[in-house]
Amino acid sequence: MMILIQEEQIREIASDVWSGFLGMDLVACGDEQFSEGGDCMKATVVVTGDWNGEVTVECYAPLAAEAASRMFEVKPDELSNSELLDALGEIVNMVGGNIKGLLPGANKLSLPCVSHGVCTIPVPCERSVNAVFRFENERLSVRVAKWEESES
Repeated sequence: MMILIQEEQIREIASDVWSGFLGMDLVACGDEQFSEGGDCMKATVVVTGDWNGEVTVECYAPLAAEAASRMFEVKPDELSNSELLDALGEIVNMVGGNIKGLLPGANKLSLPCVSHGVCTIPVPCERSVNAVFRFENERLSVRVAKWEESES
């Protein structure tokens, strides 16, 4: 089964969420990848049902802090760690919910899982679609990945 989501759809959804909810205009930047290292944050929601896969938002901590500061209307240096995690979780939940709406059949969206780690943008393959953006000097990735169908 094909993934059914196009990069342009991901770009539109992510741009709408970041612009409409946070007032942050994202700029698409092609297939650029994150440089290795850095304080990265990754948030994922899982889609299950007639379509099984995940939606992941990945960025470095300064961009996550800027988004959280706008969401909670506080200065970035006044944010708690839980506010930082909550903000990125809410963003992936909104992006994932919009993507779920484009998928065929009946599907459910999990609660978000947010973590810190090293940023890695997967090489696009037939089972995932990746859109990379820039906000000022920071990069953001949104990836939709279809899980392989298991054979019973």
